Amino acid sequence: MRTPLSQLPLSLFASTLLLGLPAVAWAEGPPQEPASLKVALDFGGMVGALHHPATALPPDLLGQPRSTSQRNSAARASFGVQLAMSQFVHADNLWETNSMDWYLSGPFHVLAFRMGLEKEVPLSRTFSLGIGAHAAAADTSIGTGQTTYEPSISDAHTGPDAVTELRADKWLFGLGGTVSLLVLTQSPVYMRFQAGYTQYLDKARRFATQGKDYTPEGFSASLSGPSGGVFLGVRL
Repeated sequence: MRTPLSQLPLSLFASTLLLGLPAVAWAEGPPQEPASLKVALDFGGMVGALHHPATALPPDLLGQPRSTSQRNSAARASFGVQLAMSQFVHADNLWETNSMDWYLSGPFHVLAFRMGLEKEVPLSRTFSLGIGAHAAAADTSIGTGQTTYEPSISDAHTGPDAVTELRADKWLFGLGGTVSLLVLTQSPVYMRFQAGYTQYLDKARRFATQGKDYTPEGFSASLSGPSGGVFLGVRL
């Protein structure tokens, strides 16, 4: 024989109500604050491939002879900015990378840019492994020996005439990859040891200036090859 609902003990309803409140609170949960933007900055130096023969160059602005010696590598001053992709997609430890490399290569100037993605794999509390791929672009230029003249503008002040040398340039494009070992600390500061390889689609030759081709006799430079370096970084 069933017991009427009105005769059930009041304590049973109270117990059910008390047990249900935590479940409702857990289901709703506290409001989650949006994650803060994560940015990492890298400063450091690298040594990478730069192949070109010894070549005589046009005289400088003072008429002094110039030449560039044979090279197979060059040091680079590098700066990088990484952006955590977890702010935009559901991907943990994935970073969008941007780097700029200035080659210390004498009269042959190279400014290279790299853009890509890097996946960071935690190994321990101290070490992480970074595996990345990037697209590369490099602006290469060389002095032509020709000059451009800009006379001073005399108004309230008189300035000197500006005489500068024209440079012929050529853009190179390529693809590459990197492997990095990150040494983490309790602070936002970290160390990065990086090795990589970049393959450019062309060599630096047939330079252009003022709509004309300019090619130093016998000069052709290649940036394709391995590289390696050390960086000091900070995550903000």
